[in-house]
Amino acid sequence: MSSQTVIVPGWGKLMASLAVPALVIGVFLYPDPQHGGMPLPLAVLIVLLAAAGLVMAGRPRLLVLLPVIAAFLPSAQVGFVGYVIALGYFTVEYGATRLATPLDRLDWALLAVLAWTVVSWAANLGVQTDAWSLLLFSITFLSPWLLVLVARVATWDLRDISAILAAWIALAAVQAVPALVKPLVLGMGGAYSVPLVVFQLTGVALLRNLMPTSAADLTTGTTITAHHLGSALLLLCMLLLSWRIAARIRGWPILLAFYTYIFLMTDAKHMILAALPAGIWYLGVVVWPLFARRTRRWMNVAAAVVVAGGGGYVAAQVAAVVREFWQPYMALASVNPKAQLFSRTARLMGENSLQTWIGFGPGAFGSRAASIRATDVLFKEDNRLPSFITPHTAPAYASVAYDLYTSEIVRTEAFRSGALTSPFSSLVGVVAEYGILGSMVVAWFLFAAARAAFSCWRNTGLPPAWRAAGATAGFAIPFLMALSPFDTYFE
Repeated sequence: MSSQTVIVPGWGKLMASLAVPALVIGVFLYPDPQHGGMPLPLAVLIVLLAAAGLVMAGRPRLLVLLPVIAAFLPSAQVGFVGYVIALGYFTVEYGATRLATPLDRLDWALLAVLAWTVVSWAANLGVQTDAWSLLLFSITFLSPWLLVLVARVATWDLRDISAILAAWIALAAVQAVPALVKPLVLGMGGAYSVPLVVFQLTGVALLRNLMPTSAADLTTGTTITAHHLGSALLLLCMLLLSWRIAARIRGWPILLAFYTYIFLMTDAKHMILAALPAGIWYLGVVVWPLFARRTRRWMNVAAAVVVAGGGGYVAAQVAAVVREFWQPYMALASVNPKAQLFSRTARLMGENSLQTWIGFGPGAFGSRAASIRATDVLFKEDNRLPSFITPHTAPAYASVAYDLYTSEIVRTEAFRSGALTSPFSSLVGVVAEYGILGSMVVAWFLFAAARAAFSCWRNTGLPPAWRAAGATAGFAIPFLMALSPFDTYFE
């Protein structure tokens, strides 16, 4: 017990101190953040106050937490402010160290992504991209990886890592407070039965009818959407599970069951699907080695028998599960914005032009950088940029998205995040902006990042909580990759 309490001290007290602010923000001030989120100036002020507090406390390296703090605020763009501040500090403080430090495999992969980004931007400059495209793309899509590139050479000590883990756990765990209280305050008790979504898989009509519809995406905590919260809670559950595997912690089954329930309150259907490939990798790295060699041998034999004797049946059942999740959304594919985005982009990329291979350039197509600039196509009545940054819609993006984001969709979403009915997709953004060859470079980097994270788990000399964090990060990267077709949560 001592190892886990010493390595991550204080997260419970920090969570308790955050309970009231989380309740006020998530329940009383911004219960519907998609249609009435926190104003950007207020969110920036909170991030700046947090930054000032960390610096005044003599812990400037903890500025790396600013993007995490921003992620739990109901503002769509404040996270980028957190990244800019943190990246600025680490670049000034550790830039020279970064230049003097030998590059490893992960560094080279990231540098390849950065080089491709610049080349693609320059090749499309003046048509699909403009002078602002590269900068905005850097502070949106690239900012987390740029921060990793510089921050990983900093001199981290036990106290720093412990504080980072404690803050992350507390910020994620405190989301239970607004998640459980908001349905009572708003009189929408159906949110508590959203986890019954699993009954959709039974095929039993009575059980399927228990699934509520009006409050499916009500559980947002203090984040901007239910699915942002769901992603954070899923990672918290994976951290608890990994921590339990690495070392005994008290009460973990209760904590895991509790936060799994709240995760399911976020209407987590497509997140469950996205977790499957990441879960397979996680099981292979974290769980499989726990079995003795003899046990693993018999499990391999059993798996071979199952595949040989019932592989077709298992495949049919998996297909049925996927169909149950997708059918309601794809039934009207001819008018579904998400389906239209995919089909139109596929046709555009199928023209076998130069852009098919090198992409339309950073911030030109489907990334969040493109979405906040394409005000004349996506947000016809709202400029989401400061006045000195001109809106810009790449002709290629306009050709596929010009009629997809309509006022009817906005009005009918209510508490729904519309992950499968909105014309946004990180997958489309990466493929279209980087091209086929560039997408392979991005995939290489993400694979290297996941391997580096899982290597922390394999290092048995590290404290259990640190190993658990590595396993969670290793799960998170393929999970977010699999989530990328659904929306821009990958960014």
